[in-house]
Amino acid sequence: MNISELIYTDNISNYIDESNSVLIIDKKVYSLFPEFNTFKKTLLFHSSEINKSFYSINKILNFFIENKLSRNSKVYAIGGGTLLDTVGFAASIYKRGINIINVPTTLLSMADASIGGKNAINFNNTKNIIGTFYLPIQVLINLNFLNTLENKHFKSGLLEIVKISLLFSKELFNFININQLKDIRNSKIIIEKIIKEAVHYKTKLVMEDYYDVGRRKLLNYGHTIAHSIELTRKIPHGIAVGYGMLLMQKYAENYYGANPELSITLIKLISKLRIKPFIFELSEIELDLVFQDKKLSNKEIDIVFLKDYEYPIIKRVSINELRNKIKNMS
Repeated sequence: MNISELIYTDNISNYIDESNSVLIIDKKVYSLFPEFNTFKKTLLFHSSEINKSFYSINKILNFFIENKLSRNSKVYAIGGGTLLDTVGFAASIYKRGINIINVPTTLLSMADASIGGKNAINFNNTKNIIGTFYLPIQVLINLNFLNTLENKHFKSGLLEIVKISLLFSKELFNFININQLKDIRNSKIIIEKIIKEAVHYKTKLVMEDYYDVGRRKLLNYGHTIAHSIELTRKIPHGIAVGYGMLLMQKYAENYYGANPELSITLIKLISKLRIKPFIFELSEIELDLVFQDKKLSNKEIDIVFLKDYEYPIIKRVSINELRNKIKNMS
């Protein structure tokens, strides 16, 4: 399988060929970066979870048809993970697949959402339940987009990178942990290093298990419960994943003898990032949303936790077992 070409550049415009292409761009990015205002075939997209929907797909497909796109045309998707997921899904089903180039504009999308070819929309109050596997032909990364990123979304992306570091590289985790948030934000060298390392580990898994039937499931660490938290609490994805990782580590401590240092370190890191502590009760988590997760099969679900740093485990558990054990956790 050919993985997407990854290019780091300070000038995205140099890589856009207008002759046979269209742009779909986040409205906020469009207003902040006027260099994109000159392109004629442009569709503005308001990035929100509610817009990861069939309504948006219909709008995008009509835009493709209006501009008479062929299978050789190119679609430049410029925005965060929500936009990339939605546009990627539309591109994958239009004429059975049209060329897409991802231009991620958030930390989370640079390190995670733009890599790996997963595209999805939400449906019936369930996150990412309808989607496809379809790789972009290129991913263009310009770190200058991060200069205008809200702090909460920067933290969200950083916690997704923390997830990858805990799974595969304690060295990367320690590097993130010793730096203050402001130092990471203000240093192009630091942020480029952690993005490149996160992309390296994710790309390796994608090439090994593109269709997510084996080891790629490790990337679901923190996600199964996080999706419930994200939808009900309306918080950024990566922050919900941070809470989800913490919950799974507490679960693993209670029932599988996991190293308690992991949850202690996560609590300290979340506090250091000035993210509100995980203060709501486990009983408040909408477990019914967890059990609508697309990973559910025969009333069982794969959960991911860490026995120790770089020691991830995928375990198949029944929904009743998970429900009862979570409710009885100390």
